[in-house]
Amino acid sequence: MAEEERVAHEEYKCPSCGAPMHFDPASHSLKCDYCDTVIKLNDENSGQEFSLDDAETEVDLSWQQENHVLRCSACGAENVVNKKEMSLVCPFCGSTQVVEVNELAGKKPNRIIPFNITEEAARACYQRFLKKKLFCPSSVKKLNIECQVNGVYIPSWTYDADTYSSYHGRLGEHYTVTVGSGKDRRTEVRTRYFTISGRIQVFFDDVLVNAGSSINNKELEKLEPYDTNNSNDFNESFLAGFGSEHYSLTVKNGFNRAKEIMAPQIKRRILDQYTYDVVDYLNVKTQYDNVTYKYVLLPVWIGNFKIKEKSYRFLVNGENGKTTGKYPMSALRISLFTLFIIAVVVGIILYFVLSE
Repeated sequence: MAEEERVAHEEYKCPSCGAPMHFDPASHSLKCDYCDTVIKLNDENSGQEFSLDDAETEVDLSWQQENHVLRCSACGAENVVNKKEMSLVCPFCGSTQVVEVNELAGKKPNRIIPFNITEEAARACYQRFLKKKLFCPSSVKKLNIECQVNGVYIPSWTYDADTYSSYHGRLGEHYTVTVGSGKDRRTEVRTRYFTISGRIQVFFDDVLVNAGSSINNKELEKLEPYDTNNSNDFNESFLAGFGSEHYSLTVKNGFNRAKEIMAPQIKRRILDQYTYDVVDYLNVKTQYDNVTYKYVLLPVWIGNFKIKEKSYRFLVNGENGKTTGKYPMSALRISLFTLFIIAVVVGIILYFVLSE
């Protein structure tokens, strides 16, 4: 193996043999598969965040000049690649219907969570995920299928904010009373209502918002958590051998989504102060101050395969291996399980009938 080198700049060609290098999740280094040269990467974390008030003015022109976007005609995903590279396969859906988009508008990422698990480990994560699925065919559980797996960085915004909320509402506590007499004597549950009002301050740290379109919000939530507070300063070398989606949600529109995430948490903090059984209503008005953001790329392994002309996709968190996705279901297994349930129900009915 060649002597390890440390670099703080982008390097994609092997200095020893000139072959392409890729980021290796196992060693967190650039690696050449031809001569085994390894280049260690700096994993600095400055902790820098940016004010939301200045969001529209912070654009890196060099990012736009050095990269372009390839859009998939099949799924609509936009993949950011260096202008020297031309991807023929969409890493999000496996389609070859990829066309070039002229402009790369917007910001350069300032943080990244590098891949921490390998492709082989991601396949193993999905296999463990399938083993828990009762109706999944055995051949799929063993991954005896042609399955394409790609590593992709998903764009996200994270937000910090001081929130100051005023609220008023009406809560209720249940109590029981005994009414009637004789045979009509019974216990009833009633509710005693009381009003609440006040102010509460809540600080939010790194509220994560999906800024891409290839993975929906529910899918990303199933992959969380991501340790965005410990993300690395952005270095394009981490992208070597991986795809990167271009954001479709602007940073300011993303904050509207962040407010939707923060709102129920503020309500929970308010309600935690009281003893109650029901909420009649709760109105909250919130002011957001000292709002800062980061543009963080999140690692995701995306697997695509087809069975009987039907497409399936699974996702694996490239940092910790958390897995979600679709999978085929065996009609035979479903039928046998249904017959089993029917047999159990019929058996229980017969037992009670014959016992009388």
